[in-house]
Amino acid sequence: MTSPDEKLSSVSTPAIQPEEAARNHDLRMQALEAVIGDGLTILGEIKRRALRTPYEVEEENKAEPADLGLTFDRISRAIRLTVAQHERLEIEAGKSAEQKQAEAAARAEAEVARAARAARAENAAQNAPSPEALAAKREQARKLRLVERAVKRAIDDETEDYDERDELLEDLKERLDEREDLGLDRPIGAVVESVCRAMRLPYDLALWEDEPWALQETAENAKGSPYARWPRSANDSFGDDDPYSTVARHGVGPP
Repeated sequence: MTSPDEKLSSVSTPAIQPEEAARNHDLRMQALEAVIGDGLTILGEIKRRALRTPYEVEEENKAEPADLGLTFDRISRAIRLTVAQHERLEIEAGKSAEQKQAEAAARAEAEVARAARAARAENAAQNAPSPEALAAKREQARKLRLVERAVKRAIDDETEDYDERDELLEDLKERLDEREDLGLDRPIGAVVESVCRAMRLPYDLALWEDEPWALQETAENAKGSPYARWPRSANDSFGDDDPYSTVARHGVGPP
């Protein structure tokens, strides 16, 4: 890795002698005057042709330019660019060697910073989670919300004492915070069962049997789910055959 001093020396340029600078200035001025002079001459001719009468055009028997406006725009733009380039050269010629070195060092530092930003962006893109990982994370969060809602329902069904209920909710929160220990790769029914038993809450499958996740695990006979062993209730004989139907059902379960 090069040091700042080495970087400065690598981009420094030798100072231009006053005689050479004056000679370069004279050459630039001559070129500038020539371009401007020729351009103004052509612009004057375009103006003259544009103002001619039809009789004068016929007398001269000369073809008209295809587009006087376009020709004028191109010539005037060339003159403006020439003047601007001359100004830049004049400014550059008036700078000292130290100024040029400082500007070169600033450009080098800006390039290093740009390369560092590009490298960080590339590393971030490479370390970004895959679509599969993102999908698995969303599924885990979904299961966690459903488990929380199911256990809260069991708490509400078990106790009417506010203090006891608050203690149970705090216990539930602490357990959900340790999501790695919940085994969220299992069916939701299995996770709800393990949490309820750990919190010494009555575990009644009828309490959640109308939940969509419970209906799904029952229909699919999900391995590891307590609903895989759950006998079909009176609910299954009502309505259509869709396990996710929102039609009102009779029998046990929430209204």
